[in-house]
Amino acid sequence: MDNNNLNATPVQETVTETPVQAAEPINTTYTYEDSTVEEGGKGLSIASLILGIVAVLCGCTCGCSNLIFGVLAIIFAAVAKKKQQEGPNTVGLILGIVGLVLGLISTIVWCILIFSGVIANNF
Repeated sequence: MDNNNLNATPVQETVTETPVQAAEPINTTYTYEDSTVEEGGKGLSIASLILGIVAVLCGCTCGCSNLIFGVLAIIFAAVAKKKQQEGPNTVGLILGIVGLVLGLISTIVWCILIFSGVIANNF
């Protein structure tokens, strides 16, 4: 052992700290080539088609079921049209409108027939 080093005064070290700069945020943009990212609306589109068909088939019957089916078909088709551009939503919209018009006409005719006494009101 070296005794000379034990009695020596310790050397002070000066440490200079460099300020750390804040990292800039990284803006990352992801692009997708596949168009299936927004796939919603297909079920609504099919539902509007089915409800439109039911509204047209029930168009000549008395009752409010064809009116309800027609309105629901129009609503479902409008929502599906906002979510996707293609599909059976256009046909469902057209059938819903036709079913609604047939339902209104049949309701008016039935009301005229009942109030004029042609059909007995047995309700």
